[in-house]
Amino acid sequence: MNPSQESINNQLNQRIAALTPEQRALFEQLKRQQVKSKLSIPRRGATKELPLSLAQERLWFLHQLDPNNPAYNIAIAWELEGKLDIPILLASLQIIGQRQEVLRTAFASFEGKPCQKIAPTFNLKLPVIDLQALPPTQQQQEAQRLAIAEASQAFNLSIAPLMRVRLIRLAPQRSTLLLTVHHIIADGWSRGILLRELAQCYRALALRQNPSLTELPIQYADFALWQRQSLQGEEMKAQLAYWQKQLADLPMLELPTDLPRSPLQQFRGATQSELLPLSLLESLKHLAQQQGVTLFMLLLAAFKVLLHRYCGQDEIVLGVPSANRNRSEVEPLIGFFVNTLVLRTDLSGNPSFHTVLERVRTTAAEAFKHQDVPFAKVVEALHPERDLSHNPLVQVMFQVQNEAYQLQNDSTLNLLPDLQIQQSWVETGSTKFDLTCHLVERSQGLLMVLEYCTDLFHQQTIARMIQHLGVLLTAIVTNSQQRLSELPILTSQERRQILEEWNQTQVNYPQQWLHQQFEAQVEKTPENVAVISPHPNPPNALGRESDSRELDFPVSPQNIGGLRGVIPGYKGSEVITYAELNSKANQLAHYLRSQGITTESLVGIYLERSPELIIALLAVLKASGAYIPLDSKLPRDRLAYMLADAQPAILLTTDAFAAQLPHSCQVVCLDKDWPVIAQNPEHNPVNLVVGDNLAYVIYTSGSTGTPKGTMLTHRGLANYLNWAIRAYPLTAGTGVPVQSSISFDATITSLYSPLLVGKPLVLLPEAEEIEALSNALNSQTNLSLVKLTPAHLGILRQLLPQKTLFGHPQALIIGGEALSKQHLEFWQTHSPQTKLINEYGPTETVVGCCTYDATQTPTTSNNIPIGRPIANTQLYILDRYLQPVPVGVPGELYIGGDGVARGYLNQPELTAARKSQSSAVELGEWGVGSRAGQTHLNYS
Repeated sequence: MNPSQESINNQLNQRIAALTPEQRALFEQLKRQQVKSKLSIPRRGATKELPLSLAQERLWFLHQLDPNNPAYNIAIAWELEGKLDIPILLASLQIIGQRQEVLRTAFASFEGKPCQKIAPTFNLKLPVIDLQALPPTQQQQEAQRLAIAEASQAFNLSIAPLMRVRLIRLAPQRSTLLLTVHHIIADGWSRGILLRELAQCYRALALRQNPSLTELPIQYADFALWQRQSLQGEEMKAQLAYWQKQLADLPMLELPTDLPRSPLQQFRGATQSELLPLSLLESLKHLAQQQGVTLFMLLLAAFKVLLHRYCGQDEIVLGVPSANRNRSEVEPLIGFFVNTLVLRTDLSGNPSFHTVLERVRTTAAEAFKHQDVPFAKVVEALHPERDLSHNPLVQVMFQVQNEAYQLQNDSTLNLLPDLQIQQSWVETGSTKFDLTCHLVERSQGLLMVLEYCTDLFHQQTIARMIQHLGVLLTAIVTNSQQRLSELPILTSQERRQILEEWNQTQVNYPQQWLHQQFEAQVEKTPENVAVISPHPNPPNALGRESDSRELDFPVSPQNIGGLRGVIPGYKGSEVITYAELNSKANQLAHYLRSQGITTESLVGIYLERSPELIIALLAVLKASGAYIPLDSKLPRDRLAYMLADAQPAILLTTDAFAAQLPHSCQVVCLDKDWPVIAQNPEHNPVNLVVGDNLAYVIYTSGSTGTPKGTMLTHRGLANYLNWAIRAYPLTAGTGVPVQSSISFDATITSLYSPLLVGKPLVLLPEAEEIEALSNALNSQTNLSLVKLTPAHLGILRQLLPQKTLFGHPQALIIGGEALSKQHLEFWQTHSPQTKLINEYGPTETVVGCCTYDATQTPTTSNNIPIGRPIANTQLYILDRYLQPVPVGVPGELYIGGDGVARGYLNQPELTAARKSQSSAVELGEWGVGSRAGQTHLNYS
């Protein structure tokens, strides 16, 4: 055996030794296949046109769509230490380029089809940039800038060579060689070939010898031609059939992103990295050996678990690269051989990690058995619906690399005279996929590198993801028998922040209930106006004539317009003071008690927006009962269902309304029966309720099924109102309009909060409420707050003049729907003094459980966040396993604290289910889940 052959064999043995276990198993399998088959890739004969390989063709078409896209540049930086001979370096590169045809290949179009054009000679230039005179810090910055600029410069595929080199001199004995190659002529394996051949040529020339590189059996163009022909074979058809079956109805991986996906895929990218300790890497290797899998399979299973926990999908689909050099002829070739294998794994059923690992092993083994089919051919066969916003089939890539194979264990590099080579990462500023996970075995530990699309993800999101992968890997080696629900991904600091720090909302408040606090306010401001109503001149239900008294209410009738008869100071408005309102409510409360109403008794209220409505609401609470609000605008069938389900003991209404409702309960008509009611005492009834007693039952919309009666307590109501009068500027303005239905729980803010601070309620007419609200906002009345929905904002924007408003409400409290920046633009321009508060809360809590001040706190998202919890409230965003999700990851919102409903009326099984869910995560307070489908809920 001659020395050169022995050297080649030694190199081959070293390369085989450096392969991962799965790569070695595949290598042995392929060797056996090659022994059985005597077929080889032939050299091409004379041909007028040379086709592209399928992989090349796909890149060529992508290039036509965006010629200036540098995402498919392969950027290499080699740090050279020692005495460098630049002419020898350039000569070595020239030899390689002349030897490897693909390096002098360009790509043109011939009769509408792309083809290869191979130049007869390889002409490469090596510019030298000298930075030796710069200070160290500036030198480092400039070198980094040059590397990024070089890597991000696009190629013209029609001009060869598709390879650039640039040398940066940093010191007499230190340089950096920047080498950029388009992916259409090279891959990761090619990088190793290029480095080894460069080392061999450089050494030979430095010793004044002719390089003795082994003759290449074929060229890349031969492979491309052979590949096209081989696709017609039966074996290839069988492999393709496997992929068609395996990837049928393939779901798209819905990884949560920080930014909305652009209609046209963007390729701007960056990387984040972290080095895990060597001890963890060794533990992972030991676990893989115990389980009879490769390290690649173990790490792949872990990464799939992480994606499962992030996106909540059971089927996790990602791509892994396959070297695709399963024939000896292509092993020494530079070229684009790498193939993408689509790995689909089912993680349903909350399996143990061992089970996931077995599923991944089976999937990976089958995929590598069928790796000969080019990815482009798989895409063509599956013909997925083309979407220019993302890659077909896979959006996330995963690969494990052994750095020792690339550099340290290659004896050729150690033989370079007076020169040492180290490889470093180059930040190219671009990426091919949404996310690519590179795991690199290093002598110091496991390097985790996440390459990500900066048009989809923020840097801090990817930094957290790397941390979560580290936590997950640590948990797996600690106990690999754990189920997916038991495997942690949050760091201890994150978990403490989410569960404890962000939920430290404990605030003391008076343990008095709404009616008691109202009674206390009556003692302070008995003559203040409590209710202003749009009732006309005829006597009302309570026997009062309309009051035309001029009140100390800063509203000019000339500016009111559509509020005729609503605002004091204009004849025809009806006004009730705090003392009068309390007296009437007490009379009705005593009457209700005489009719058997006590704690937990249900009383239906079916009244139009009027003083009688406010009196009835307060009277039921004073009587110790709980009211059920019934909106006269609801369909008759829905009202009938609510009455049949709740079966209230008494229904408060009017004589005209009573005939409209199907009911079987006792009816009290406040107009017809008031003479009897008025015979009851006017003093405050003795309080009988405690905090856990029902205050009201409000029905859900029924959008997700049958409407359910949600049972809210006095404690929850008191907690919310006490928080509201501290958080909202109720005392700064002149009153609060009420323009929404009492069956809409958000109305509670407008109904009750002003009555606890001595301010009036302004009851807007039901017939033209939005016009009345528009006129009130355009008057000189500086209302304390206005409670409304985003839909209201849109309508008001059309009704109000496009100029600065006469009046400036102290605050707009917005809820009921998702809020966007567009909803707020008009108010930020025309009423800049007004606070804009997004208040969120499901029906299962008292009005709101969290708020976000959109006036003070800007947000990068188009959607306004729902904010942080109010007083004595805990918010948890949990995944399907009831585990807290990381920041930015969507989940279900679970709410705990004083404001949470007591359950659903007549449905104890639902209440019990909710309790058992929250106790599983030891939240202390049981929570009510709210689906995140309509509102994208995540920590912000």
